Amino acid sequence: MYLHIDKRHMKRFSLINSLLLAVLAVAVIAALVAAWEPIERLELKLYDLRASLTSKSSLTSVVIVSIDQESANRLGGWPWPRTYFAQAIHQLQERGAKQIGLSVLYAENDPNPGLWEIRDIIRKIETDPGLLRPGQITALFPQLQETEKRQIRKAIVSSSLSALRNVVLPLLKEAEKRIDSDTALLSALAAAPNVVQPIAFILGDGGAKRNPPVPDYLQRNSLPASGTERFSTSDTLSAPLPEYARLAAALGHINALRDSDGIVRSDLLFIAFNNSLYPSFGLQLALKELNLSLHDVRIEENRVILGDRILPLIEGKKVQIVPRTASAYPIVSFADLVDGKVDANAFRNKIVLIGHRHSMPLEMLPAQPVGMLPSVDAIAHVVDVVLSKSFVSRPAWAVAAEASVIALLALMLAAFWSARLQLALITSLAILFIWTAISFSLFLTQGVWLKIAHPMVFFALALGVLFIRTALVPQRSEDAVGSEFFDTTDFRVRFAAKTDTGMVRDRNEDSYCADKHLGLLAVADGVGGRASGAVASRMTADLVTENLKKGFPDVSDAVKLTRSDLSETTKSLGMAVMAANKSVHATAELNPQLRNMGTTLTAMLFDGNRASIAHVGDCRAYLIRHISIEQLTDDHTVAVEHSKRGLSEDMAQMRHVLTRAIGITPDIVPDVDELTLTDGDILLICSDGLFNMVSDGEILAVVKSTGDPFRACTRLVELANSNGGHDNTTVVVAYIEKRR
Repeated sequence: MYLHIDKRHMKRFSLINSLLLAVLAVAVIAALVAAWEPIERLELKLYDLRASLTSKSSLTSVVIVSIDQESANRLGGWPWPRTYFAQAIHQLQERGAKQIGLSVLYAENDPNPGLWEIRDIIRKIETDPGLLRPGQITALFPQLQETEKRQIRKAIVSSSLSALRNVVLPLLKEAEKRIDSDTALLSALAAAPNVVQPIAFILGDGGAKRNPPVPDYLQRNSLPASGTERFSTSDTLSAPLPEYARLAAALGHINALRDSDGIVRSDLLFIAFNNSLYPSFGLQLALKELNLSLHDVRIEENRVILGDRILPLIEGKKVQIVPRTASAYPIVSFADLVDGKVDANAFRNKIVLIGHRHSMPLEMLPAQPVGMLPSVDAIAHVVDVVLSKSFVSRPAWAVAAEASVIALLALMLAAFWSARLQLALITSLAILFIWTAISFSLFLTQGVWLKIAHPMVFFALALGVLFIRTALVPQRSEDAVGSEFFDTTDFRVRFAAKTDTGMVRDRNEDSYCADKHLGLLAVADGVGGRASGAVASRMTADLVTENLKKGFPDVSDAVKLTRSDLSETTKSLGMAVMAANKSVHATAELNPQLRNMGTTLTAMLFDGNRASIAHVGDCRAYLIRHISIEQLTDDHTVAVEHSKRGLSEDMAQMRHVLTRAIGITPDIVPDVDELTLTDGDILLICSDGLFNMVSDGEILAVVKSTGDPFRACTRLVELANSNGGHDNTTVVVAYIEKRR
C-alpha cells in the first residue's frame, strides 16, 4: 500500500507570495511606462551619478559670460540698461568671438521715463517752446551730466529763444543718444552679424487659436511642418523687437524643460507654433558653429540629422543632455567684460553665451516671459552635446528590457523564497547587480540610458512585502525541551528537543518524545491531512512511552522483528512500536474523521553503552562522530525502494510517497537496529522538514560548533525556516559523554 502524499508541493503561503509579487511587478512596470514621478526622481539621481562619471570638462569651445551676483553688486540691480549689453557685444566683437548667444529676451522697448521726457522737451523746443511747462527742463537734471547742467542753467537764465535752440537743444539731443539704450543695443547688433537671439513660448495645446502670418524674420528661423503632434506646442510666441530680430544671426527658443526636481537634463529641439517648428537656442548656435543652416536639418520619427550627426530623440521630441560640472566651461563675469577686464584672447574663435546661470539668486534673475527661467549652463550643455556627439539615447527596446528585469526578479523571488531564502536573495541581488553594471557600462561607453531605479524599487518593495508576510505567519512552536540529561550505566546523555510549524503550513503535525526516566527520544511526523496527522503523531509518541513503561508479558510479536540477535531493550522498543501501530489503526477505524490517519516514527532507547533504534517512515536518525555525519535509518519511500529493489521508472516518479507508516494497516514491522556508543558521539533525530531544507553539511556544522543541544535544536529550526520552511520541523539532539 502506498500513501499518496507529495510533500514537494508548495501551499497557500507560496501562492499568495507569487500573486503579491505579480501584482507588485505589474504596478512598478506601469509606473515605468507612465514615468511616475516618485520613482523617476530616484532614476534621475542615478542618471546624474552615471553622468558624473563621464567627462567632466567640455569638449567644445564654449565660454559663459555670467550675469552673476558679482556683476549685480557692481552694475546695480536688474533691469540693467541695454547699453551694458551693447558694450558687451562690442567687446566680444573686438576680441574675435566666433558666435555670440544673447539669451536675454527684449520683446519691448526700454521703459525709460527720462528718455521719453527728453524727447518731449526736444519736440516742444523744435516746434513751439511756449508749450514747455515751468520747471520741465530742470526736472531732467538727474538724467544729465554736470557740464550739461551748468550750460543749461545759463541758457535758462538768459531766457532767450536762441539759447534754447542753440545750447539746450544740442545738449538734450546728446543726452538722448547717451541714455537711449534701445538704439545703443540696435547699433551693437547691426555691427555684430553673429549674435543668436532668443524667442520664447508659453506652452499649451496649440489648438485653441491660430496666429496671423508670422514676420519674415521668424519664417527664416523655422521649418514648415505637418503632423507636429509629437512636439510640444504653443499658441503664444514672444520674440525680440522686430528691429533687433531682423539683425539676428539666428533665433532660437529658450524654453527650459525641467525635470520634476527642477534640473534641466534635456532640450526641446523644436516647438510647434502655427504649423511651423522653431528650433532651440542651443541647436541654432550649434548649427552656426557647424556652418549648417536650419534647412540642412532632417527630422525623422525618433532622431534629428544634422550633417554627419544623428541626434536620438527621447519621447520623439527632446534630446537628452549630460549635465557638466560648474567648472566645465570657462566663466567670465559680465561686469568684467563690460569694464574690459578680460584677456584679449579669452573669446577668440569661441562660442560665447551671455545670460544668467543656474546658481544665481532668484531675486537677481532677469524678468522673462511667464514660465521661463533659461540658464546658459543648460544651453551650453546642448551646444556641447551636439558638437561633441556625446548623445544619450533611449532605445526602442529599453522599456521592454527594464520590464523584463522586473519580471525576472519577481520570478526568482517567487520561485525560491519559500524553498531557499538565501538562494532567492543571492539570485535576485545577482540579477540586480548585473543589470546595474550593464546600465552603467552602456551609458558610459555608448550613451545608452537604461533605467535602474525601477528594478531597485521593485526589489526593495518585494523584500519588504515578503519579510513582513514571513514575520506575520504564525510561528507556533508547540513545544520545546531545554537542555537536560539522563545517565546510563556508561554515559551521560545531554539532550534537547524543538518542534516548529514552519513557514508554509497552517498547523504542526509533528510530535516528539523526550523521556529522561526511560532514556527514550523519538520524533513522529503525522500524515493524513487536516487534524488527523497531528493526532496520529501525538498518539504514537505517547503510546510508545506507555508501552515501554508497562512492559510486554506476551513477547510473541518479537519474532516478527527482522533480526534474532537483538537485545531485550531493542526487542521491547520494537514491540512498543508495533503495539502503538495497532492502537492508532483501531482508533482510525472507529472514528470516520480520523480515517487513513498515520504517522512516521523514529525512536531511540538508551541502555548502557547502546542505543536501540526503531524506525517507520521517513523521519531520520543521524550519527555525528568526529567530523563525519552518517544517516542511521533508511527512508521508507518509493525513491529508496527504487534504489534497493529496482522498481519501475513510473514508480520512481513517486519518490516522496511513503511505503510504510504507522496506523495505515493493523500490523507493521519497524526497522530496528542497535548502535554502540562512544564518547563524543552526537545523535540527531528529525522530521523531513529539517533534512529537506538543511543539508547534511549544514547539520554537521551546527551541532559541532554549538556544543549545546538546545542551541543546536534552535539553530537548526531557524535554518530550516530561513531556507523556506516548507514543512513542520522537529529536531531532537543528544550529546553523548563518558561518565567520569
